[in-house]
Amino acid sequence: MLVFGYEKTSFEADLKVLRIEHRLPDETLSRPECDLHDWRLQMDEGNSLLRVNYVEYPDPDWMALLPLVVRRTIANWRHEPIDGVDIGLSAYKSFADDLRNPEVDFTGPEAPSWMGPLLYRQIHARTHIHQFLDRLAPRFGGKPRQVLSKASTNFGQSAASWQEFAKHLGRVYERQEHGKSLRGPDTNVNHWRDTRRRQEAAKLVDQAALWEGRAITELAKLLGT
Repeated sequence: MLVFGYEKTSFEADLKVLRIEHRLPDETLSRPECDLHDWRLQMDEGNSLLRVNYVEYPDPDWMALLPLVVRRTIANWRHEPIDGVDIGLSAYKSFADDLRNPEVDFTGPEAPSWMGPLLYRQIHARTHIHQFLDRLAPRFGGKPRQVLSKASTNFGQSAASWQEFAKHLGRVYERQEHGKSLRGPDTNVNHWRDTRRRQEAAKLVDQAALWEGRAITELAKLLGT
Protein backbone atom coordinates (compact mmCIF):
# COMPACT_ATOMS: atom_id res chain seq x y z
CA MET A 1 0.00 0.00 0.00
CA LEU A 2 1.40 3.40 -0.98
CA VAL A 3 0.34 6.13 1.46
CA PHE A 4 0.93 9.87 0.98
CA GLY A 5 -0.01 12.93 3.00
CA TYR A 6 0.08 11.63 6.57
CA GLU A 7 1.26 14.11 9.23
CA LYS A 8 2.18 12.69 12.61
CA THR A 9 1.01 15.55 14.80
CA SER A 10 -1.35 13.97 17.30
CA PHE A 11 -2.57 10.81 18.95
CA GLU A 12 -5.51 10.83 16.54
CA ALA A 13 -3.06 10.80 13.63
CA ASP A 14 -1.42 7.70 15.10
CA LEU A 15 -4.81 6.01 15.22
CA LYS A 16 -5.40 6.94 11.59
CA VAL A 17 -2.30 5.01 10.57
CA LEU A 18 -3.29 2.09 12.79
CA ARG A 19 -6.63 1.93 10.99
CA ILE A 20 -4.85 1.79 7.64
CA GLU A 21 -2.20 -0.75 8.65
CA HIS A 22 -4.56 -3.03 10.59
CA ARG A 23 -7.68 -2.46 8.49
CA LEU A 24 -9.74 -1.16 11.38
CA PRO A 25 -13.12 0.52 10.81
CA ASP A 26 -12.92 4.19 9.88
CA GLU A 27 -14.06 5.49 13.26
CA THR A 28 -12.60 7.30 16.24
CA LEU A 29 -10.85 5.14 18.83
CA SER A 30 -10.00 6.37 22.31
CA ARG A 31 -6.85 5.56 24.26
CA PRO A 32 -8.74 3.15 26.58
CA GLU A 33 -10.13 1.32 23.54
CA CYS A 34 -6.63 0.99 22.12
CA ASP A 35 -5.32 -0.26 25.44
CA LEU A 36 -7.95 -3.00 25.38
CA HIS A 37 -6.32 -4.45 22.30
CA ASP A 38 -2.72 -5.06 21.29
CA TRP A 39 -1.60 -1.50 20.58
CA ARG A 40 0.04 -1.48 24.00
CA LEU A 41 1.37 -4.29 26.13
CA GLN A 42 -0.69 -4.47 29.33
CA MET A 43 1.30 -4.96 32.53
CA ASP A 44 -0.28 -5.52 35.95
CA GLU A 45 2.89 -4.88 37.97
CA GLY A 46 4.74 -1.96 36.43
CA ASN A 47 6.85 -2.00 33.30
CA SER A 48 9.04 -4.92 32.35
CA LEU A 49 11.43 -5.49 29.47
CA LEU A 50 10.53 -8.70 27.69
CA ARG A 51 12.55 -10.55 25.09
CA VAL A 52 11.04 -13.19 22.82
CA ASN A 53 13.74 -15.69 21.89
CA TYR A 54 11.72 -17.84 19.53
CA VAL A 55 8.23 -18.02 18.09
CA GLU A 56 7.20 -21.21 16.37
CA TYR A 57 5.68 -20.20 13.04
CA PRO A 58 4.78 -22.75 10.34
CA ASP A 59 5.73 -22.16 6.73
CA PRO A 60 2.84 -20.43 4.98
CA ASP A 61 0.79 -22.11 2.31
CA TRP A 62 2.00 -19.99 -0.60
CA MET A 63 -0.72 -21.14 -2.97
CA ALA A 64 -3.42 -20.24 -0.45
CA LEU A 65 -1.72 -16.90 0.22
CA LEU A 66 -1.87 -15.80 -3.43
CA PRO A 67 -5.61 -14.90 -3.60
CA LEU A 68 -5.28 -12.85 -0.41
CA VAL A 69 -2.27 -10.95 -1.77
CA VAL A 70 -4.00 -10.31 -5.09
CA ARG A 71 -7.21 -9.00 -3.50
CA ARG A 72 -5.38 -6.73 -1.05
CA THR A 73 -3.04 -5.40 -3.72
CA ILE A 74 -5.92 -4.47 -6.00
CA ALA A 75 -7.94 -2.99 -3.10
CA ASN A 76 -4.95 -0.91 -1.95
CA TRP A 77 -4.49 0.46 -5.47
CA ARG A 78 -8.15 1.47 -5.74
CA HIS A 79 -8.51 2.63 -2.12
CA GLU A 80 -10.32 5.90 -1.47
CA PRO A 81 -8.48 8.57 0.59
CA ILE A 82 -8.98 8.39 4.36
CA ASP A 83 -9.21 11.71 6.22
CA GLY A 84 -7.05 13.47 3.63
CA VAL A 85 -4.51 10.65 3.39
CA ASP A 86 -4.09 9.50 -0.21
CA ILE A 87 -3.68 5.79 -0.88
CA GLY A 88 -2.70 3.79 -3.94
CA LEU A 89 -3.14 5.51 -7.30
CA SER A 90 -4.25 8.79 -5.70
CA ALA A 91 -1.09 8.71 -3.54
CA TYR A 92 1.06 8.47 -6.65
CA LYS A 93 -0.72 11.42 -8.25
CA SER A 94 -0.60 13.61 -5.15
CA PHE A 95 3.08 12.88 -4.55
CA ALA A 96 4.02 13.70 -8.15
CA ASP A 97 1.94 16.92 -8.04
CA ASP A 98 3.65 18.06 -4.84
CA LEU A 99 7.09 17.31 -6.27
CA ARG A 100 6.27 19.57 -9.22
CA ASN A 101 4.90 22.33 -6.99
CA PRO A 102 7.78 24.62 -5.85
CA GLU A 103 5.60 25.92 -3.01
CA VAL A 104 5.63 22.51 -1.32
CA ASP A 105 8.57 22.24 1.08
CA PHE A 106 9.68 18.72 1.94
CA THR A 107 12.58 19.94 4.08
CA GLY A 108 10.96 22.13 6.71
CA PRO A 109 11.77 22.03 10.43
CA GLU A 110 9.47 19.03 10.79
CA ALA A 111 9.85 16.57 7.94
CA PRO A 112 6.59 14.85 6.90
CA SER A 113 6.06 11.64 8.86
CA TRP A 114 5.78 9.48 5.74
CA MET A 115 9.28 10.53 4.60
CA GLY A 116 12.50 8.63 5.13
CA PRO A 117 12.17 5.04 6.41
CA LEU A 118 8.38 4.94 5.95
CA LEU A 119 8.55 6.14 2.34
CA TYR A 120 11.29 3.71 1.45
CA ARG A 121 9.51 0.83 3.16
CA GLN A 122 6.59 1.50 0.84
CA ILE A 123 8.90 1.65 -2.16
CA HIS A 124 10.60 -1.65 -1.29
CA ALA A 125 7.18 -3.32 -1.14
CA ARG A 126 7.10 -3.13 -4.96
CA THR A 127 10.24 -5.27 -5.12
CA HIS A 128 8.78 -7.72 -2.62
CA ILE A 129 5.55 -8.34 -4.54
CA HIS A 130 7.53 -8.60 -7.78
CA GLN A 131 9.62 -11.39 -6.23
CA PHE A 132 6.58 -13.07 -4.67
CA LEU A 133 4.67 -13.26 -7.96
CA ASP A 134 7.78 -14.18 -9.93
CA ARG A 135 8.40 -17.23 -7.72
CA LEU A 136 4.76 -18.32 -7.67
CA ALA A 137 4.03 -18.01 -11.39
CA PRO A 138 5.86 -21.23 -12.42
CA ARG A 139 3.61 -23.22 -10.07
CA PHE A 140 0.63 -22.48 -12.29
CA GLY A 141 -0.20 -23.19 -15.88
CA GLY A 142 -2.19 -21.54 -18.66
CA LYS A 143 -3.78 -18.13 -18.10
CA PRO A 144 -2.92 -17.78 -14.37
CA ARG A 145 0.74 -18.32 -15.09
CA GLN A 146 0.74 -15.74 -17.87
CA VAL A 147 -1.13 -13.22 -15.73
CA LEU A 148 1.21 -13.64 -12.75
CA SER A 149 4.30 -13.43 -14.95
CA LYS A 150 3.12 -10.21 -16.59
CA ALA A 151 2.07 -8.71 -13.25
CA SER A 152 5.44 -9.64 -11.75
CA THR A 153 7.29 -8.02 -14.65
CA ASN A 154 5.27 -4.83 -14.30
CA PHE A 155 5.89 -4.64 -10.55
CA GLY A 156 9.58 -5.17 -11.27
CA GLN A 157 9.52 -2.21 -13.66
CA SER A 158 7.73 -0.12 -11.05
CA ALA A 159 10.42 -1.00 -8.51
CA ALA A 160 13.10 -0.05 -11.05
CA SER A 161 11.44 3.36 -11.53
CA TRP A 162 11.49 3.91 -7.77
CA GLN A 163 15.20 3.00 -7.70
CA GLU A 164 15.85 5.70 -10.28
CA PHE A 165 13.71 8.08 -8.21
CA ALA A 166 16.00 7.50 -5.22
CA LYS A 167 19.04 8.49 -7.29
CA HIS A 168 17.55 11.95 -7.79
CA LEU A 169 16.38 12.64 -4.24
CA GLY A 170 17.40 10.09 -1.64
CA ARG A 171 16.13 10.22 1.92
CA VAL A 172 15.24 13.12 4.19
CA TYR A 173 14.28 12.14 7.71
CA GLU A 174 14.61 12.78 11.42
CA ARG A 175 16.59 10.29 13.46
CA GLN A 176 17.35 10.05 17.14
CA GLU A 177 20.88 9.58 18.49
CA HIS A 178 21.66 9.84 22.19
CA GLY A 179 18.36 11.63 22.73
CA LYS A 180 19.07 14.29 20.11
CA SER A 181 17.13 14.76 16.88
CA LEU A 182 19.37 14.90 13.81
CA ARG A 183 18.57 15.66 10.20
CA GLY A 184 19.48 13.34 7.36
CA PRO A 185 22.49 14.14 5.15
CA ASP A 186 22.52 17.80 4.05
CA THR A 187 23.19 16.82 0.43
CA ASN A 188 19.87 14.97 0.36
CA VAL A 189 18.08 17.93 1.94
CA ASN A 190 19.47 20.11 -0.84
CA HIS A 191 18.31 17.56 -3.40
CA TRP A 192 14.74 17.84 -2.11
CA ARG A 193 15.00 21.62 -2.59
CA ASP A 194 16.35 21.31 -6.13
CA THR A 195 13.55 22.07 -8.62
CA ARG A 196 15.23 20.17 -11.46
CA ARG A 197 15.76 17.04 -9.38
CA ARG A 198 12.18 17.18 -8.15
CA GLN A 199 10.84 17.49 -11.69
CA GLU A 200 12.83 14.43 -12.80
CA ALA A 201 11.75 12.51 -9.70
CA ALA A 202 8.09 13.37 -10.41
CA LYS A 203 8.42 11.85 -13.89
CA LEU A 204 9.69 8.63 -12.30
CA VAL A 205 6.79 8.59 -9.83
CA ASP A 206 4.44 8.85 -12.82
CA GLN A 207 6.37 6.04 -14.51
CA ALA A 208 6.21 3.84 -11.41
CA ALA A 209 2.45 4.43 -11.22
CA LEU A 210 2.04 3.49 -14.89
CA TRP A 211 3.82 0.17 -14.39
CA GLU A 212 1.95 -0.60 -11.18
CA GLY A 213 -1.35 0.23 -12.90
CA ARG A 214 -0.51 -2.31 -15.60
CA ALA A 215 0.29 -4.88 -12.93
CA ILE A 216 -3.06 -4.25 -11.24
CA THR A 217 -4.84 -4.66 -14.60
CA GLU A 218 -3.23 -8.08 -14.99
CA LEU A 219 -4.03 -9.19 -11.43
CA ALA A 220 -7.65 -8.11 -11.85
CA LYS A 221 -8.00 -10.71 -14.61
CA LEU A 222 -7.64 -13.41 -11.94
CA LEU A 223 -10.67 -12.02 -10.11
CA GLY A 224 -12.65 -10.97 -13.14
CA THR A 225 -12.74 -7.33 -11.98
